[in-house]
Amino acid sequence: NDPSGKKPRCSQCRSTDDKARALLCTRCKVAHYCSRECQKKHFPFHKKRCKKIHELYTEFEAAPDTDLDAKRAASENLMDELIVMGYQESD
Repeated sequence: NDPSGKKPRCSQCRSTDDKARALLCTRCKVAHYCSRECQKKHFPFHKKRCKKIHELYTEFEAAPDTDLDAKRAASENLMDELIVMGYQESD
């Protein structure tokens, strides 16, 4: 559940139907889909972005919790990429 109370939108059709929660990209954990059909249609667009998001998230996770500068930089890189890709919020 999103703490903001916003429902996720399907990354393909933009539906806010409750089904949009059902399918979440297992790699990046950012893109939501209301159906397998929407997921397949969106994949060519999502593929490169998914890889980049996954890489940046891995970098964030790898930064030691004791190195706040590294953790902050990795977090900012990840958030910047998400915003550029249009994933800043579920709208």
